[in-house]
Amino acid sequence: LCHAAVFCTAVVSKEALAFAKKQKNEITLCFITASDMAEFIKYNISDDVVDDFILSKADELREKRKKALSEPFAEGSSKRYFIISALLITASFFVRYPLYYRITAMLAASFGTASLFLNRRNRTDS
Repeated sequence: LCHAAVFCTAVVSKEALAFAKKQKNEITLCFITASDMAEFIKYNISDDVVDDFILSKADELREKRKKALSEPFAEGSSKRYFIISALLITASFFVRYPLYYRITAMLAASFGTASLFLNRRNRTDS
């Protein structure tokens, strides 16, 4: 499953592959090189098959996002809440009505804290 597909005509460097592996939890990168595209051509894959493949991957990604949104306190979501909270606090210094940003940041931080404690409790229970 790819969050971002990178099409490139050059060979993908070892550093780029290492970076993609490091970002595994944040974003999934897929490097599709010219040689990969040549493989599609080599096996004489029709445009319809490629289109269906791309659409199925997009559907899988959509389902994964829908599942993540339906579980706001899932494991790993606390980090996102804290990042959003920090961004909102930072943005509050540059807007006309900072109080609203700070209130929203505190709500996000409290969701992050709740998510953190719920997940720790679930880990100790199991």
